[in-house]
Amino acid sequence: VRNRTVDAVLAWHPDRLHRSPLELEEFIDIIEAAQIPVVTVQGGEYDLSTASGRMTARVVGAVARHESEHKSERIRRKHEELARKGAVSGGGDRPFGYEPDRITIRRREATLIREGAHRILAGESLRSVVRRWNGSGIKTSTGRGWYTSAVQRVLNSARIAGLREYRGELYLGIWPAIVDRSQWERLRAVLTDPARRTNRTARKYLLTGLLRCGMCGAKLVARPRSAECSANRGHQVAPRLDKARRSRMDESLRTCLDCGASAEARATYVCASGPDFGGCGKIRRLAGPVDDLVSKLVIFRVDGSDLRAALEEQERAVRAGPDRSDLGSLEGQLEQLARDHANGRIGRREWLAARDEVQTRVDALRASIRREQRTAVLSPYLRDRATLAGRWADLSVDERRAILKVVLDKVVVHPAIPGRNKFDPSLIEPVWRI
Repeated sequence: VRNRTVDAVLAWHPDRLHRSPLELEEFIDIIEAAQIPVVTVQGGEYDLSTASGRMTARVVGAVARHESEHKSERIRRKHEELARKGAVSGGGDRPFGYEPDRITIRRREATLIREGAHRILAGESLRSVVRRWNGSGIKTSTGRGWYTSAVQRVLNSARIAGLREYRGELYLGIWPAIVDRSQWERLRAVLTDPARRTNRTARKYLLTGLLRCGMCGAKLVARPRSAECSANRGHQVAPRLDKARRSRMDESLRTCLDCGASAEARATYVCASGPDFGGCGKIRRLAGPVDDLVSKLVIFRVDGSDLRAALEEQERAVRAGPDRSDLGSLEGQLEQLARDHANGRIGRREWLAARDEVQTRVDALRASIRREQRTAVLSPYLRDRATLAGRWADLSVDERRAILKVVLDKVVVHPAIPGRNKFDPSLIEPVWRI
């Protein structure tokens, strides 16, 4: 209308033009400037060029706004009533884990949910759970494949704990739970933790993020295709190969140009230099021997008896800490405070004071949940007869990393002694968390 590209405005009914008084006033100004007719099927021509026509438009708009708000209140009260009763409401797709009646549990899907919850609490990534769910052949309730946000939505839903969530409040549902409430509360706290990794790239290497350079303290990164001479580690193989020859070489076997010995392309951990890394570039180790050594050290420590007492002490501290069921309520308080500040109900000083106090409690509760999660990761290996050594080979990289993070703070890789080409375990220094 403002650009003069239409000759008239046609609507079914006056209340279909605008239900917001602010938008209606802007519309009236534009129509007056453009001087085009406004016609409705039910109400005839809408003459906004006269005071009487504008008054009629404002009255009809106000009535329409009242009806819209009144309808919203009725719907909100109805949903609140259903929520308090824990009743099933709404249409849409069938919730995953339940039959179309939304009450009866679908066993195969429930098994996936329980397994996924266990793996997330054991430290696995969402990406790992997505791969397992897609590999099971079971699709989403809409018949599609799984992706990370879909899996997170299922595991984060209060429904799987037999609860109905409405406007931040939890009510007991009439359907059975797939996982118990305490497990679900820990699961939600883990999935919504701001400190959780949010990138979705699957981990390929066991110690990325845990290794530190013994010279500059930077994190070591994995280099998957670094070629090394089998006769002398000091020979630089890959950089010496010309481009045409390098494209013809097999990744698993190359020839050293310095001495002619075979050069295998194996993963390494390096202290990478450069603007994106900031390391000194002076530390480099084959990934295999470092992974094996650290794994053996961790297995020995977990299967020993000393760790059990330390973890039992952590469990007692967690039980004496704040109730994790308060987390949702506290986060709801933060959201309400933000709304009150945005709407002008409280000033900035009041908002900051209240927010800081609630945020401190949220941070303490999340820290307690993280400690509890770390303890839960090792519980099966400390309480069952099967040792970690007997299970290690069957664990995924994510599961192994979760165990490492419980007992290890970092692993310092010290510089090699010049002239020694063999792997030296004494240069790998674990720094224990427990």
